[in-house]
Amino acid sequence: MLMSCTHTALESRLQMLPGVMPLTHPSATEIFNNLKAAHWNPEKNSLNHSLAYFTFTGRKGAWLYYSEDTIVIFCWHPNIKNQLLVYPPIGRDFTAIYRLLDLLAPLFSDVRLARFSQEEATYFIANNQSESIFFMKVIEENILDWKFASPVLSTQKATEKTGPDLHLVRKEYRKLDLIQLETRPYVRIYYDRLAEVGHVYADLFLSQNKDFALGADQITQPNADMLNLVLERPDLYQSYVTLYKGRVEGFYVLEKFAPHYANALWFLYNRSIRGLAYWQMTQLCEMLKKENIHTVNLGGSETNGMDFFKTRFRPIQSFSACSIDVELMAQKAFIPKAA
Repeated sequence: MLMSCTHTALESRLQMLPGVMPLTHPSATEIFNNLKAAHWNPEKNSLNHSLAYFTFTGRKGAWLYYSEDTIVIFCWHPNIKNQLLVYPPIGRDFTAIYRLLDLLAPLFSDVRLARFSQEEATYFIANNQSESIFFMKVIEENILDWKFASPVLSTQKATEKTGPDLHLVRKEYRKLDLIQLETRPYVRIYYDRLAEVGHVYADLFLSQNKDFALGADQITQPNADMLNLVLERPDLYQSYVTLYKGRVEGFYVLEKFAPHYANALWFLYNRSIRGLAYWQMTQLCEMLKKENIHTVNLGGSETNGMDFFKTRFRPIQSFSACSIDVELMAQKAFIPKAA
C-alpha cells in the first residue's frame, strides 16, 4: 500500500530513487538484455528473465533498479490497485533486493515479492539484510499466473502424431474439421473479433470457475491490452490468430526468448469450440519446431483446469513459484521529493 501520496506523485518519486529507471527506457532495455544473456540458463525459469513478460505484466507501470551489476524489476500489480510487485534479482548480487526495499520503505508500507522460487524465498527470509523489513510471510498466489507451476514442453514431443503419451490430445483436436483450420499472423483487422472471443472466453470460464478471484472485466481487459501491445512492440512479441471455418477463433503470443527457446505469453481461444485449444497448442509447438526452437515455456496457471490442460502435453520440466508479502517500516532512507 502507498504512504500518503498521490499515485502520480509517487511514480515521480520512484523515478528519482538512485538506480531506478522506467522499464521502457532504452538504457533499461540494454541493461536488461545484457544481464539476461549473462545469467539465464535453461535451469532457470525463463519468464523471470523475460522483458516481454515484464512489459506486459507491468503495463500499468514498471521500473528497473540497477545496483552492483544486478537488476530488480518492480511494477504495479495488474489487478490490485496500489499493490507493488517486486521480482527476483537478475545478476550476481541477490542482496540488491534488500537495498531496493530500503529505498521503497519511505513510500510503501508493504510490497509483494513475486515469482520467487522456493529456494529464493527461503534464502530471502533467512538472510534478511534490510533494516526496513518489519514482517514477511510466504503466501499462496490466488490471482496471477504462478499459482500453478510453469510447464516447459519439448516441441518435438508435444507434436508427436503417434504413441500413447499424447493420445488424449490428438483425440481432442481430431473432433475438429482439421482442413478448416488455419494460422495467420495477427494484424489490427482481427482486433474486434478477438475482443468478442475474449468475452466468450470470460463468460464460459467464469461459469466453470465460479470461485475465481477476478471478474469478467478483469479477464477481458488484459486481453484487449495484449491485442494492442503486440502491435506496438513487434520487437518483443510474435502473435498469431487461429481461423476455423473462415472465422477467427483463437489468438496466441510468443517470445523468441533465446536460441532454441521460446516463451508462450498469451493463449486465447473460443471455449465453445471443443478441441480448439488442443489444436492451437499443437500448432504453436509445430510452428516453433519448424523454426528450430526445441523448447517452450508455457507459463503458470491460475486454475487447476488450466494446469491440467498444459500438463496433458507431457512437460519435460516445470518451475514452481511463490509470493511473499513484506511489510516495511521507513528508516532514515533516501526520501525523494516530487518535482
